[in-house]
Amino acid sequence: DEEVANAWYLYSEISQIRTQAALDASICNKTNATSTRNPIIQQGEEEHTCRGLECCTEKCIRDRRSYRNQSIYTVLDEQDAQYINGIFDPQAIREVYIEKSTMSLLAAQKMGENDAITAISIQNPPKRWNFRIS
Repeated sequence: DEEVANAWYLYSEISQIRTQAALDASICNKTNATSTRNPIIQQGEEEHTCRGLECCTEKCIRDRRSYRNQSIYTVLDEQDAQYINGIFDPQAIREVYIEKSTMSLLAAQKMGENDAITAISIQNPPKRWNFRIS
């Protein structure tokens, strides 16, 4: 049962994590540092990163809402057109949704690629040449 207790966060720990995440998101909003390349923001002696908090920034919230609304309106327009023409074609609805949601898919794939590049650079940092001049 000690193992179970150690596997879960305490409420005080969750509160601390949320407070820190809110602080980091606030810093990201103020600095507009939403790059997927994991920018490190120095504030005093503390370092903060926006990675993982991108969608807590105002810009990302607006972008995601816009993508979602565009997809919804596209599907509703297709449904209206089908209703007016007296047809029912779920495949056509699926296709217009996929076409419209491609922007979100491409953004997610780009973020994944950047994460992979970052992970590789952390695992295998570039070697530096050390020359000694005698």
